[in-house]
Amino acid sequence: LKKAYISGSSVLYTYWDPDIKTGTYADGKRHIPIKGDIGCEVLDIENVYFGDPYLEDVESQPYIILASRKSVGKIKREAKRWGADPYEIERIKADRDGKVLLLTRIYKEYGADGNCTVKCVKVTEHTVVRPEFDTKLHMYPIALFRWEERGNLIYGDSEVTYLIPNQIAINRMITAGVW
Repeated sequence: LKKAYISGSSVLYTYWDPDIKTGTYADGKRHIPIKGDIGCEVLDIENVYFGDPYLEDVESQPYIILASRKSVGKIKREAKRWGADPYEIERIKADRDGKVLLLTRIYKEYGADGNCTVKCVKVTEHTVVRPEFDTKLHMYPIALFRWEERGNLIYGDSEVTYLIPNQIAINRMITAGVW
């Protein structure tokens, strides 16, 4: 909420993380651990690109692209997990900050019956990290928080936006008084 207050909008992204250790077991003797749980990430609005920013409803979006920067090792491990070719894995290179830009495209695909499923693909500049997969969801795994709604835009207005002109006027008055 603080990010939405300052920037106007904030995004919560939920996903299935198969590596989370839940601490629970599938059997009474505690021999078969259950792994995997829902992960959540608060994203900066600057890293979320909506397919049509003039549609206010998240579910009406044709697609959503999430940009994130991850370590080379983490991206390579994920690419290997999803069966990327070794040559493609070697093409994953760090930029000047030692990280890799990962783009996650989330979109809806409609069947002949009119029902939709949410699909996803993850890529870097040169490599498909995770090929297209079905998330088994029917709604986007995105929660959008807008501090103040803006007409016909998915992005919100910040509380700070309205304070800036006032602060500029106050600063000019103080400067004039000092002179």
